[in-house]
Amino acid sequence: MVRSTSTSHTFEADELDPAAHRRELLALADELGARLRATDEVCRGLTLTVRYADRTHTTRSLPEPKTHRHRPSRIRSRGTGATEREHPTP
Repeated sequence: MVRSTSTSHTFEADELDPAAHRRELLALADELGARLRATDEVCRGLTLTVRYADRTHTTRSLPEPKTHRHRPSRIRSRGTGATEREHPTP
């Protein structure tokens, strides 16, 4: 199991469009997923940190679920992101 890995994105300017936030979040998740699959690794949890223009931040963590609804090898992304069922909108 990989100890830690990360990826990040900084918007060039303040981005207020929720659709742009979602697209970038899915792209980052796709990148991390591809990296983990390439090395046949899994992760226990996910932490998302959002930093704002005033340098404050919000952090949310999602631990590994006790049971999995899908086998990781069966989850695939479509185009620029994953399906709604795989990544529901909060």
